[in-house]
Amino acid sequence: MPEPIYKLIASDLDSTLITESLTLPEINAAAVARARQAGCHFVVCSGRATRSIEKYEEQLGLMAEDCYGISFNGSVVYNTITRKAIRDVRLGNALAMEIVDELMSQGVIPWVHVGDDLFIVEEDEWVREYARRVKVPYTKIGSFREISGEISKVQVAGYQHNLQKLDTHFNALADTRYNSFFTAEFLYEFTAKHATKGEALVFLADYLGIPISQTIAIGDNLNDVHMIQSAGLGIAVNNARAELKALAGYITQRNCEQGAVAEVIEKFVIQTGVSV
Repeated sequence: MPEPIYKLIASDLDSTLITESLTLPEINAAAVARARQAGCHFVVCSGRATRSIEKYEEQLGLMAEDCYGISFNGSVVYNTITRKAIRDVRLGNALAMEIVDELMSQGVIPWVHVGDDLFIVEEDEWVREYARRVKVPYTKIGSFREISGEISKVQVAGYQHNLQKLDTHFNALADTRYNSFFTAEFLYEFTAKHATKGEALVFLADYLGIPISQTIAIGDNLNDVHMIQSAGLGIAVNNARAELKALAGYITQRNCEQGAVAEVIEKFVIQTGVSV
């Protein structure tokens, strides 16, 4: 097998690498194994907490030497075996509290992440469903100002039409000290200015000694924009948002249920051709 042109693939997790029902298609797992055998690094790049990605990294055989992951929308780059961060860019408590106060002024109760720890001040069906889906427990506290650790990100859950109003509001504020974006139809998040999937990809490629031109990024949602734009080849899966598809260099024929990531690997890494 000839050496692949692309040496690093960064793939979003939810609705990209895995299905809407949170399962990993076998076709994707097999393709990832073949890509790694060909000498291509594969990295899960997710908005989720680090601990929430581990299950899928195990299924993909990525709990191995010289394997890395990207979590918290690019805030953290970590070693998959030690689970220790080699890059950790946090929002910080003072700025996080400004965001929290602004959200509450809009009648929204957010959640706050400190590393892998999730804190809430009000329990509802949204947080219970989120915790069930991503397998991250939460702690209820009286006030976010009780938090002593450094805050990684702020998160809001709700119906899309309500979150769209929030997105419009925060875009109008035009505060360049942080990023705000949709990570799913029911999730809207705030991260540090330099905590993007794109900057994490650039960091990891440099760390591994791989030119950014030899990287592929695959995603489906607006938190994948920086990654799509930073990679040598930015790819949107077939079920991606239209805004992301407009920025992509390639749009897969398959959706996440059908093995979109496998299609990318077959076409651009192991070059077996694609059948849909």
